[in-house]
Parts: sequence; structure tokens; C-alpha cells
Amino acid sequence: MQVAQTIKKIIAKQLNRIPEEITEESDLASLGIESLDLLEIVFEIETQFGIHVPYNANAPGELALTTVGELERAVEAAIDAR
Repeated sequence: MQVAQTIKKIIAKQLNRIPEEITEESDLASLGIESLDLLEIVFEIETQFGIHVPYNANAPGELALTTVGELERAVEAAIDAR
């Protein structure tokens, strides 16, 4: 799926890794993604897809983003909603 591949490439670029190391089950914290990293990843995703991901770093509990798969589903929902 194009969405998943693009998200993995964005995450890989942010972390200086190869996309193949990142799976849907990958835990964002285990990958070494900190809050600032996640914000930069979300901003890049929003730019790439022309969407708004309803993620608030000050209230991260509003949108649970703990795995790559959860991030992918949030992006797919935002794409479907536009």
C-alpha cells in the first residue's frame, strides 16, 4: 500500500534507517522516536498527503500513536475524511 510505504520512508529518513527495518508492528518509542521526532514526522506526513493528522503533542492521549500501524491508520482516516 502506498500510504504505508510513504510513512515508513518518512520515518526511516527521520531516524536515518532503511524503510525495510520498519514494520506496522514497530513501536515508535522502541524505534527511538521522541516527541519532537514524532512532530516532525507528522508534519512531513501532512505535507506529503495534504491532510491534517489530529495529533497534539501537548495531549498525546487524544490520538494514540504508539505503533507505526496506528500512525498509518490515522493517516488513512485523515485521507478518507478529506
